[in-house]
Amino acid sequence: MNHPSSSEHLLSRFVAYRVAVEAAALVHRVATQWRGAGALADQARRAACSVALNLAEGNGHPPGSAVRRRYQRIALGSALELEAALDIATVSALGDAELLANAREVAGRSAALCAGLCRRR
Repeated sequence: MNHPSSSEHLLSRFVAYRVAVEAAALVHRVATQWRGAGALADQARRAACSVALNLAEGNGHPPGSAVRRRYQRIALGSALELEAALDIATVSALGDAELLANAREVAGRSAALCAGLCRRR
């Protein structure tokens, strides 16, 4: 039986997952600048990680299964939470505006992809 050598190989073509990982990397980078907003930075980091982790875990279940859809809905909720955290950071002028805008754009793309997964039947 042929088994892939790593989980990276299994997820390499899963666009929603790749975008979620990109968003997590950007959030980790930008949140280091949020002086005086440690709780918000922690929440944003955890939400960003939750998107990628739930997409990956759900992808291990059969397509169309209730369990897979459950993980996709959880990922969507975390993606929306991440967008909210980035909106709060933006209106609070936390950190570099350009970095925040980039993180917001990628997080929005991640949320849109998660929403698309949740709409599929």
